[in-house]
Amino acid sequence: ALTLKAAEQLLRSGHMERGVTLLKELAQSLGIRVAHRPWHSLASLLLHGCRVALRGLTPSIPSAEPPNADVLALDVLWSLTSGYAMTDVIRGCDMQARHLLRALQCGHGEHAAMSMGATAASVTAFLGRESSLSATLRARAHALAAEAVSPRPRAVVASFDTLAAVLRGDWAQAMELGAVADVLLRDSRRSMAWERAYNDSMVTTAALLRGDWERLVRQARQLPQLVDEARRRGDVHTLHFHLNGVHLGHLVLDRPHAEDSLYGEVFRCLPPGYYLPHFSHLLARIDTALYRGDIAGAHRSMQSDWPGLSQSQMLRV
Repeated sequence: ALTLKAAEQLLRSGHMERGVTLLKELAQSLGIRVAHRPWHSLASLLLHGCRVALRGLTPSIPSAEPPNADVLALDVLWSLTSGYAMTDVIRGCDMQARHLLRALQCGHGEHAAMSMGATAASVTAFLGRESSLSATLRARAHALAAEAVSPRPRAVVASFDTLAAVLRGDWAQAMELGAVADVLLRDSRRSMAWERAYNDSMVTTAALLRGDWERLVRQARQLPQLVDEARRRGDVHTLHFHLNGVHLGHLVLDRPHAEDSLYGEVFRCLPPGYYLPHFSHLLARIDTALYRGDIAGAHRSMQSDWPGLSQSQMLRV
């Protein structure tokens, strides 16, 4: 358990390689193999997704509390899912599918609820709309979360509802659901600063797509305070989420590139490669160039990032 907490703190503080390496070592000690090649991750994702589909979404009924080793394995898989979210999307989806299957097999309702909520959002992202599968997953997630003793599953499932609403284009509902999720995350008995920041970034995305410039400007003005809080916690993940869409608020205030140095702070913590913060910064650079009327500059930004983006697998998600 202490090793898991140490790995999570390394991930939050931006020491991605050290945190993921520690999690992989812990996973291997529990008999969990982590794919080393991208196509291995994709194959594992398809395999475990099919196993979930064939098995069904009803958790097993354990004769007693799940063994500590099973609970630790679920915690490790969940942390790997979160850890890969910013660096390796396909591998993160693989960890998510494996987490769901294991939670169902050992009958751990709280983990199954969180994983179903995440999977429902992933299905919505893949289809670009609500479907009978995503609706079923979401309903099962809420039912299991309601039975849980801990408030954590309800808060996490609510935050995935926000994400799913953004992905299916229901931005007004996303902002409403985000407000509900924020209350649940804030009232949870355990620290959920990373989850709150992610939920807030989804609400910001919804505000951006709705053209809610007042919120974007408000976020831009609050950014120095939010950044200071994230720095005090050494939380690079939260810092990245606070940067989501904030460049548009800076453009409204006629402060282009105001967030560039903060992106540099995030980049210094990442291993070699092209990850979500790089993509966020690409969007900010393109929008800023277009704001200035520099169409050629926007095109150069796209050209310079295209090799890394195309190799990152993000275009396959």
